Amino acid sequence: GTSTQIVIAMVICVAMIKVLNISKPYHKEYHNIFHEIMQWQIFFVLLAAMMIKFEESKTAGESGGISKSSGFDLLLVCMQGVGPFLMAII
Repeated sequence: GTSTQIVIAMVICVAMIKVLNISKPYHKEYHNIFHEIMQWQIFFVLLAAMMIKFEESKTAGESGGISKSSGFDLLLVCMQGVGPFLMAII
């Protein structure tokens, strides 16, 4: 998506986190905590997408950049593994 779409999605994600913290929609507290963690996961994935877009626009024509870094790739994979890991231990 475009940078504008990513920013709007990030704002919606943060608003949803606030709504979840106020309303506590689930009966069990750990479900509320798990849902909040998953919302933060979505936020950080969107932030990573924004960082990649920014880096690509900054380094147009150059090799390398944040999306070519193996450390950044590993970070994204770990972020995606948080949800299933937490669900397994809860």
